[in-house]
Amino acid sequence: MADPAENIIARPLLKRITNDPNGLHRVLIDVDPSEVTLAKAYERVRDLIEQARAEQARESVDRTEQHIFSNEADGRPSISARLQGKVIQRIVALDQEGPRPPGPLISSVRRDLDDGRRFNPDNMVRTVISIPMLQMIEADEDATQSVLIELNIDYWGGRPRAKERVRNLISTAITMTAIMEGSRDDQFISDWKTDTSEQYVYAKLSGTTIRRLVELDQEGQPEGRAIYHIWPDFKVRAQIWRSVATVKADACRRSFDTRGRGIVWAIFDSGIDGKHAHFIKQSNLTLPSGLAHIDFMRPKPVEVPADQLTDDYGHGTHVAGIIAGELTDDYKAISLARERDQDGKISYEAHPVDEPVMGMAPECKLLSYRCWTRMAKAMSAL
Repeated sequence: MADPAENIIARPLLKRITNDPNGLHRVLIDVDPSEVTLAKAYERVRDLIEQARAEQARESVDRTEQHIFSNEADGRPSISARLQGKVIQRIVALDQEGPRPPGPLISSVRRDLDDGRRFNPDNMVRTVISIPMLQMIEADEDATQSVLIELNIDYWGGRPRAKERVRNLISTAITMTAIMEGSRDDQFISDWKTDTSEQYVYAKLSGTTIRRLVELDQEGQPEGRAIYHIWPDFKVRAQIWRSVATVKADACRRSFDTRGRGIVWAIFDSGIDGKHAHFIKQSNLTLPSGLAHIDFMRPKPVEVPADQLTDDYGHGTHVAGIIAGELTDDYKAISLARERDQDGKISYEAHPVDEPVMGMAPECKLLSYRCWTRMAKAMSAL
């Protein structure tokens, strides 16, 4: 029986994957939205990628450079992503094995040769609902969207009155949607985020409710509109950069003994592994009185004890290790060097590290604010 991957994964891409299953590939995953909405198709493929990466992580090291670059806001039936070859093969297999209906949703996987630098002059036309937000609503008007509502600074009562009016309008719009379409519990104002900002109101609203909100704000108000612009609360993703030597922290430490004593450094990232050996010697995660590690990826922010800190993505621990911490003398660290052969296959070679391993300011305290998930997703509001 023929492997379905041979018909779905483009031949040039499949050849590259066969040669090096661990290599990273920038791809377009074409989906068929004929049976489900585009938003549902995107959700299904994202779930498949998450499942395939979780399976891969159990077998070997999961490469954190894997990302999904596009979303429903693009309005195209294709998902741009950077994935390992073996993950690409696995998501195709999982999609073929999926329940019917709706049946397989991935129609093809091919290399993404577009760098995305395309200009659309229509994006310059003034609009209350931003173009990305409109595209997300048009893709699925019933889907709940994370929104960032920018207040009109010229509103007659200033931003405080504008914020009060927007809060009231959101409540009215949610009620109207419930009357017309039935009640739902996934629409609300994020009070704790909104209270931290003078300029924005943060909420989760359906496309229908967002449209009603704008209509209500525009209806016969002599004092003008309270809403200036509505954006998606965009998802952001992690980046990893070279560290201590690049910023000359090692030279500074040798010259001035700048080891970070008395400093607390907050890490807004995927969390910190509280049991990692790098943070034991200097007790970097034990905080001064009055400070607490916070997990923002739960329905409400939650304080987390130092010994219960987790990082299922790894990026936050990586960043924290650049900043602070120091391995004990009995810990034998290794470095991995990558080399590509004549066929393009990447191999790894381990080398022992003979010098001390420490962060830029090894003795400073680290405050973990977890605002990433394993798939490198977070809201720009954080």
